[in-house]
Amino acid sequence: MELHKAWTIYTPDARMYGSSFRWWETIWEGDGEGPAICAGHAWTIWKAEALYWYGVLTGDKNATEMAWCGFVTNFAKANKNGEMYSCFEVDYIRGGGIEGIKKDLKQLADNSFVDAFKTAHAYPTHIDSSLSRYAWVRYVYTFLEKEKRQS
Repeated sequence: MELHKAWTIYTPDARMYGSSFRWWETIWEGDGEGPAICAGHAWTIWKAEALYWYGVLTGDKNATEMAWCGFVTNFAKANKNGEMYSCFEVDYIRGGGIEGIKKDLKQLADNSFVDAFKTAHAYPTHIDSSLSRYAWVRYVYTFLEKEKRQS
């Protein structure tokens, strides 16, 4: 866990704080616009779970707090109607994509594949109905189970 700190985002923005540093997921996910720094990806939950259980086993409250922050980066991806995004795209300029990949992305089935660069630092335009849900499932087996154990 100590080695993973170098791959953790520390910034006062709940969409990113405690997230694993990711960049290649945006090749295939979100808007498929190529590699971009992203946060709050479901991969963050693996680290968050490890921190959670480390905190439970050792009593390290900081580890448990960082675990919670990792989950929050994922929960923040939900919009008002419950749809979710694959990640928060931190990069301010994104676009392009990788030749041949965009046309095979299910979430882009109804789109044209014009390479366009745009200012971002936002969630993708396209929702995600798969991996983004992982955080909710794992939350049940960590923080919610803890509540059951304590009552």
